[in-house]
Amino acid sequence: VTNTSSPLTFSGNKTYTLTVNGTLKSDILITGGAKVTINGTGTIEGTHTSSVITVGGAGSELILGGEDYKGAVTGPTVTNGWGSESPNDYNGGVGTVGGGVFVKDNASFVLNEGKVIKNKAGAGGGVFIWTNCGFTMNGGKISHNETIDPDGDGPALAHEGGGIFTNGKKGHIISGEITHNTAATTTDWGGGGIYVNNDGSLLIDTARVTNNTANGLGGGIAGCPHAKIAIGKG
Repeated sequence: VTNTSSPLTFSGNKTYTLTVNGTLKSDILITGGAKVTINGTGTIEGTHTSSVITVGGAGSELILGGEDYKGAVTGPTVTNGWGSESPNDYNGGVGTVGGGVFVKDNASFVLNEGKVIKNKAGAGGGVFIWTNCGFTMNGGKISHNETIDPDGDGPALAHEGGGIFTNGKKGHIISGEITHNTAATTTDWGGGGIYVNNDGSLLIDTARVTNNTANGLGGGIAGCPHAKIAIGKG
């Protein structure tokens, strides 16, 4: 199914469930306090012009992976994202962020099941979590995402977080896989799999973080010196 009026928008202080079992060709916008659970075993294929899913505004929440009609927890694949315009208070608003999922303005993202794969952006090739936003990963996979230099020669250079970039204070990875992501930057901190920015905080209980690559620092995990990163339960 192709949505000719992309993005598919969920707004207002309501709760929604979207089931994707085939291929949905569309970007998705969640705003105004909407809480959206997306389940199914299909694919959300972005338009390659922005983030596939953008979540913004206090109370707005994306839950990727939920119970289907049989009671099984399923989640779709999110792919073909190209990133959205950078926040004004990151990199001077230059470049793109959040190829697969972009979370901003006090919103939150919960990944229970599903895949965020083969997306690209200047920072946070797979997922970009901005200031005061929440991120919880209970399962699923973030893989084969990249940070890139969109115009080839700057000023929008590639930045950190091939798989995940977070500047949120409520980051928690309980389980899941973060594999085969790439941060192309040679001038920033890196973080092929995960990058935690200066105001960010991330607790990693247990997760498979492997086969990620950074042209700078931290092929698996990297962080700003002011970031807070803890690995292991307790």
